[in-house]
Amino acid sequence: MRSFLHGLSALFRPIPGKTAAFARTHRRVLALALLCIFSLSIFATAFFGVSVVTIIDGETTKVIRTFEQDVAALLRDSGFSLGEHDEIEQTESGLSRTIEILRAFPVTVTVDGTTRTEMVTGGTVADLLADLSIETAETDLLSLDRATPLSENLNLTISRVRYETVTEVNSIDFETVKKESADLLKGQTKKVTEGVPGEEVSTLRHTYVDGVLTESVLLSTERTRDPVSEEILVGTKPKTVSVPVATTDRDSIRASRVLTMRATAYTYGENGGWGDVTATGEKVRHGYVAVDPSVIPLGTRLYVEGYGYCVAKDTGGSIKGNRIDLFFGTKSECYSFGVRNVKVYVLS
Repeated sequence: MRSFLHGLSALFRPIPGKTAAFARTHRRVLALALLCIFSLSIFATAFFGVSVVTIIDGETTKVIRTFEQDVAALLRDSGFSLGEHDEIEQTESGLSRTIEILRAFPVTVTVDGTTRTEMVTGGTVADLLADLSIETAETDLLSLDRATPLSENLNLTISRVRYETVTEVNSIDFETVKKESADLLKGQTKKVTEGVPGEEVSTLRHTYVDGVLTESVLLSTERTRDPVSEEILVGTKPKTVSVPVATTDRDSIRASRVLTMRATAYTYGENGGWGDVTATGEKVRHGYVAVDPSVIPLGTRLYVEGYGYCVAKDTGGSIKGNRIDLFFGTKSECYSFGVRNVKVYVLS
């Protein structure tokens, strides 16, 4: 710089042999030339040091000219602020720069029983899985395709799918075969062959989604043991009906049934009171007995051991169930008979 100024001062020294007017004109021309040179150098410095910056923030675009090189300061001076998870992308071409602000937005990921929210600035589902180091198998189910672009409030669910092949041993029911037999009475049965269940082995494929069994598919079935039928004989031989027989001094009595009953005795009532007329409206007499109609219907012919032939004609307040009250003509006969258990033959 010093030599440059020294050279400039030499230009303004008087030129030997020239007039003063020429010298003044010479100096003016030199001064004008120097001013042009200085101005051009300042313009060149200003022109070639400035850069044109385009800032893109979503739908907002701003173009500025600046000497600033620091991006953070440049954005701050231009009125743009960055969030904690926001990112920037910058491209340059000569003195032109483009700065794009990528605003972070939330996405939700559910996997392995856990749901979490992540802040991202873009990409695809595949990029998200890679960033979060989430490994997936070919059998896993994703709620969104891997190529799906990420967007605000996107929900991604990953279901773990596992297959398991198992075998089960199942029982095969045996059949029951019934055959008639004339050697057995009707109503009788006899087991000839014991039934044995069969056995088969089934192979199944279980599908588990997030540890829960959701499907079972039968792959194959193999019978390992055949069942053995159970054989039962069913009687067809008619039953022999045994008719009760009561033996008296004169003959044998055939009855439809025989009852063992508690027997008491009664006679005529005093002064024409109770015991003179039966429940059927007939006068009492030997051979008429009182019964419970629900056990022995009125009018039924009977044979009572120790008493003889009789007919159920009467009832009594205390004659309930297996009770029978026998009529005798005198009190002494009643006392003599007393209370006893007797067989009552119901005559057919």
